[in-house]
Amino acid sequence: MPNENDLNNLNLEQQAQEQNTQIENKDDNVGGFDEVAFEQGLRKDEAKLSILQEEYNNVSDKLHDEFENTLEQNPKALFSDEELEILASDSNIASKNRMLRDRFEKFRDDKLNSKKEEISKFEELLQGKKSEFEIASQSNKFAKENPDVDMEDFAEFIQEDLTTRQKKSLETTQKQSMIFL
Repeated sequence: MPNENDLNNLNLEQQAQEQNTQIENKDDNVGGFDEVAFEQGLRKDEAKLSILQEEYNNVSDKLHDEFENTLEQNPKALFSDEELEILASDSNIASKNRMLRDRFEKFRDDKLNSKKEEISKFEELLQGKKSEFEIASQSNKFAKENPDVDMEDFAEFIQEDLTTRQKKSLETTQKQSMIFL
């Protein structure tokens, strides 16, 4: 049975595919790229990322209370029978404290790592979309400014005919030229 994270990841991937399909189907701009729609999608994704980060912070803030409630209501969910006997005995307080601390750290890691992974995957997806948007925007701008250039031939020229050094120089020059704008 899929867990909630699997469903969230599926949902994120479906949203990304739908957004890409919508972008590819638009033909208002050069090459079918709808800059406005893509930007709106990016803003929605950034808002979702903020929500995910807020959820993470909320889970993190409530962790101590949740651990205490679990310890009170169902200690066997956290400790084995042997560990519960040690905690109930008059044994060394330092060892009990260490046992509780270690179990809390494990509890915290279990709760927060899944959220961290979800946020990390979504950040990667968003970063990829931003890179795609940047490339498509620049390509669209160039195509509008140079309507007589075949973009496919131009892309093929850059990929196949330029050396790695020339490509790097082109990227560096482009980034530096944008600094003064």
